[in-house]
Amino acid sequence: MAPPQLRGFVQRDLRNAIIRALGLAMAFGFSYKYFVAWPRRKAYEDYYLNFDAEKAAKEMESEMIMAPPVLRGFVQRHLRNAIARSIAFGMVGGCIWKFGVADPKRKQYEDFYKNYDAEKVAKEIEAEMEPLS
Repeated sequence: MAPPQLRGFVQRDLRNAIIRALGLAMAFGFSYKYFVAWPRRKAYEDYYLNFDAEKAAKEMESEMIMAPPVLRGFVQRHLRNAIARSIAFGMVGGCIWKFGVADPKRKQYEDFYKNYDAEKVAKEIEAEMEPLS
């Protein structure tokens, strides 16, 4: 049994793989072009050869497929909704701030100053300052 020919194996195999890949890509490309793209193009050409846009628009309008947009009062209606939403979100945010931040902070201050003696603290500060002078 002869030893395998390894010199240049990768180059030879890669060259063959590239040739096969290019051949397959060209075959699929041409088959798509001839069996899909050209018949589709021909169908569009045949359809638009005798196409009447005004007639199609009238048909759609008569079938009510294409209803005209409601533009009267559009801005006012949406502005009214936006103002109502902003007022509602503002009130909710205000309540959250009052009950979640302001009231707990006020309670902390009340608890702190409930037993706070300002004169006692002032005398302690004076006592600390006397040795410095």
